[in-house]
Amino acid sequence: DAVAWAKVLRRSGAKYVVLTAKHHDGFCLWPCSTQPYWNSTCLGPHRDIVKELSDAVKASGLHMGLYFSLLERHPLYTPETIDRFVSEINHPQLKELVLKYEPEIVWPDGEWDYPAETHRGPEFLAWLLNESPVRDRVCFNDRWGKQRRGTLGDFYTTEYGHNGNSIEADFYAHPWEECRGIGGSFGYNAYEGPNEYMTADQCIHSLVRIVALGGNLLLNIGPDAEGRIPCVMLERLYAIGDWLEVNGEAIYGTRYNPARYAEQGKDGVYVTEKKDAVYAICTKWPRGRLTVANAGEVAGVDLVGSDLKVDYTVGADGAVTIDVPKLYPDEYPCASAWTFRIRHRERPPLGNAAAVFTHTGKGTVAFIGGSITEGNYYRGAVKEYLQRRFPATRFCWIEAGISSTCSNTGAFRFEEDVLEKGTPDLLFAEWAVNDDQDGMFDYAECQRGMEGVIRHARRANPKMDIVMMLMVNRKEFDLLGKEEVPIPYAAHAQVAARYGVPVISIGELLVDAARRGETSWEVYKDCHPSPEGCALIAKWLTAFLDDGKWDPVPESASYKPLPEPVEPGCYDRGSFAPLTSVEMNDKWFSGWNLSVPYWPEVPGAFRDTFADKP
Repeated sequence: DAVAWAKVLRRSGAKYVVLTAKHHDGFCLWPCSTQPYWNSTCLGPHRDIVKELSDAVKASGLHMGLYFSLLERHPLYTPETIDRFVSEINHPQLKELVLKYEPEIVWPDGEWDYPAETHRGPEFLAWLLNESPVRDRVCFNDRWGKQRRGTLGDFYTTEYGHNGNSIEADFYAHPWEECRGIGGSFGYNAYEGPNEYMTADQCIHSLVRIVALGGNLLLNIGPDAEGRIPCVMLERLYAIGDWLEVNGEAIYGTRYNPARYAEQGKDGVYVTEKKDAVYAICTKWPRGRLTVANAGEVAGVDLVGSDLKVDYTVGADGAVTIDVPKLYPDEYPCASAWTFRIRHRERPPLGNAAAVFTHTGKGTVAFIGGSITEGNYYRGAVKEYLQRRFPATRFCWIEAGISSTCSNTGAFRFEEDVLEKGTPDLLFAEWAVNDDQDGMFDYAECQRGMEGVIRHARRANPKMDIVMMLMVNRKEFDLLGKEEVPIPYAAHAQVAARYGVPVISIGELLVDAARRGETSWEVYKDCHPSPEGCALIAKWLTAFLDDGKWDPVPESASYKPLPEPVEPGCYDRGSFAPLTSVEMNDKWFSGWNLSVPYWPEVPGAFRDTFADKP
């Protein structure tokens, strides 16, 4: 009963379903044109199983996918005749499935005998993504050819914790999915007893661990010969669904933070994140206190599913320490695992700048970044907005954009290019593009520069409001479109959270608008946006600033000291020194020579903004 199955799957908390349309035996669960006598409409149930379940799953509001084995026990599946097998059997079957049933997930398997080119994987994917009826909404895994797992696909896959290769930490930065059965077998195995199945706790703990590392869980179930889902599988599915009914907000829509990789699972605690909250999911009830690092600007802490008050403190290092409440048995909101929600403030206010602009009638606003700042791709929109919002205020603008410079350069030139021209009340900073394509920095280096700027700024003016802007290049746009977070985005956002700095992600806004069909990368044009792209930035900036908290902060408001840095090696005291101050006999300069090039003889263009810099 496909409708009954769909109800069970929805009740379990699943968001998508993948049916094995054809396994290694080659038996097709649809009326296959290339296997007219070896399918479910002429043998067995005499029904189109793919159609029945696809219709029921889609009607229930879930996404539908199809598994397809590239390997088959077929006379033509031999090294001598594999090209014929692919051309006459597999390739037509794959296209037939997509054309007839329009799956949103294509899940091949059994790829390990031959390269992707032999399986004609690249050819099929080109058709799938450019011509098929699901080209705008389909995704696919990484099982298209021998030794290609973890290298090709919208999402990577593991199976019972393995993918055929060693799994390094950076594997989890790509969307991925763990596929396994509730027991040791895929599908129904009459010889498996209760001890061979994961318990409900184990199922839920596996889900939590996988999601905390950025993955999805594809949990295999198998009906018996009568088409019924076995009771032990039903019980596990219902247990997962009951748990998700309470804790789903800590699972659905969360994002992987590579900075938390090493701490995941410590003392049974896994941390997931959204823009407005951090979730600490405890697979065993913590005793006494629970500490979560890098919690951001904390507005409150709750035990998800409970109305009980939860006390907490926030340390100078940005960690929140939760006083775990002592509960009676009937006060626990669920079984198996428990979630503490660490709520962020809606957005750190811009009230300090508003107070200065309103009460003094004057204001200093600085812009620092690379060529996107120097080229005035957003500064005009900010100036227009501020002058409109504070019409009686006389503004001093500090323009500190220098093309092709990264955040670490910004940390060293901040004193000279910004503070020597005035102390800002409001600072706009952007380096997400330059730290990627110019600096090609790793995670820590992205943080060292950006955090250096923010700490330098706040040391000069503890009341300085700062807006961090994440601009976008084509590489970052493509990564965001695949639900991957570019390294500068993740690194800069973590710094922003530590210091209560609001962030506007132009890249994410552009991807969302492109998905809605409102624009495209070709319209936006480049990391240096077209006029149409600049108009989009102006619209998004206006909405972002309008949504900010501009209520002036009282003069009596106190200010916390600078927290411990996210990256201890940040360049928060960086500055330029004149070359004349360098002692070349110092041990630090051993083997170096000091000279000034004769610039007219150096090939290439000369940028005045680089002149007279040490």
